[in-house]
Amino acid sequence: MLVEKTLEACGIERADVPGREIPVLVSLIRSVNPSRYAELGTRFGASLCVAHRAAPECVLISIDLQSAREWRALPNHPPVPPLPPHVFYRADTRHMILPPELRHSCNVVFVDADHTFDGVANDTRLAFEMIAPGGIAIWHDAAPTDAPEIDVNRYLVTAFPFEAVLVAGTSIAFCRVPSVPEGGG
Repeated sequence: MLVEKTLEACGIERADVPGREIPVLVSLIRSVNPSRYAELGTRFGASLCVAHRAAPECVLISIDLQSAREWRALPNHPPVPPLPPHVFYRADTRHMILPPELRHSCNVVFVDADHTFDGVANDTRLAFEMIAPGGIAIWHDAAPTDAPEIDVNRYLVTAFPFEAVLVAGTSIAFCRVPSVPEGGG
C-alpha cells in the first residue's frame, strides 16, 4: 500500500539543503542516524554522495553490476561530486545471495536498481533482509509514471505488504521497519 504525505506529516524535519529530492533523501537518512547505509543500484554514485553528506561517519555500501568508478569512465556521464569512501559488492541483484555480514546490518537501504515489477519485488526483499530493526527502506522512482519500464509505483501500490509513504512532490517513497520491542527477538 502506498500513501502520499509530506515529510512533516511523518514527523521528519526537512533538511535545509537545495533541491527537490536531495533534502528529502538527506532528511530520511538523518532521521535514523545511521551507522550503515546500503544502496542497490548505485550507477554514478550521486546518491552515495548524498548519503555521505547526510551521515559523514556512516559506512556506505554499494551493490551494482559495475562500480561507480566504472560507470563514471563511460563517455558523457553526468557531473557528480567525487565518490566518498565505500564498500562495493559487484552483483546482479536478481541473482544475489546476500552475504551474512549484510543481513539485518544496515539502518538505511536505498532501492534504485532493477525498475521492473519483478525486479522491484526482488530488490525490496533484499532490502528487508539487509535492514536492521528501526531502519528504513527508501525507493527512488516511486512516483506514478507512464514509462512502461519503471514499475516501482505499481509494485508499492499493488504488492508491497506494508504501508509505504510517497513523499509529496518527489519520486521518493519510504517505509520504516519496526524496532524489535524490548524482550523481543
